[in-house]
Amino acid sequence: MNKWITFQVVPTDFSRKTGIWDVVTKGGKKEVGGLVLGRISWWSGWRKYAFFPSGNSLYEPTCLRDIAQFIDEQMAARKRP
Repeated sequence: MNKWITFQVVPTDFSRKTGIWDVVTKGGKKEVGGLVLGRISWWSGWRKYAFFPSGNSLYEPTCLRDIAQFIDEQMAARKRP
């Protein structure tokens, strides 16, 4: 379970072979929830998913680990038959 962020599927054309997700803050009492921190989508140059951060966003280690873990999970799901 991610503490500070969530991953929301971005609707795409049915012909698209790879998914797209927005990385969004969960928020709380002191924070504003629902801010898009960036997007995860396929980067053909590397043949894998990558994180594309929004401008002027910053991250602490927990969020970075959560983003990396999500990308690893999506790559593993892609390799399953």
